[in-house]
Amino acid sequence: MTRFITNFFAGLFLSAFVSTNASALEINDYSISITGMFHRVVVALDSLDKDAQVRCVITKNSKPVGMKTQWIRGVGTIEIILPGGITGTQVSCSEKK
Repeated sequence: MTRFITNFFAGLFLSAFVSTNASALEINDYSISITGMFHRVVVALDSLDKDAQVRCVITKNSKPVGMKTQWIRGVGTIEIILPGGITGTQVSCSEKK
């Protein structure tokens, strides 16, 4: 019985720790125009009332090819223009502190 109680509280503590350290930023959508010139990233913060400076970086073959930093409130769309047009990319975003 004591083992059960110990495991229960250990699990409870771990889930509380993971919840407080979870990312406060989520990418809801990433779309690229047919030409690869316009990249749109929809980003949501953990609270709709929160303001934050968000940086999104576009990578291709693990190398950065574009970046933009922008203030958003709650949910926002960040548009990154790559003049040459690049497809087959990935995006990652982070909140700047």
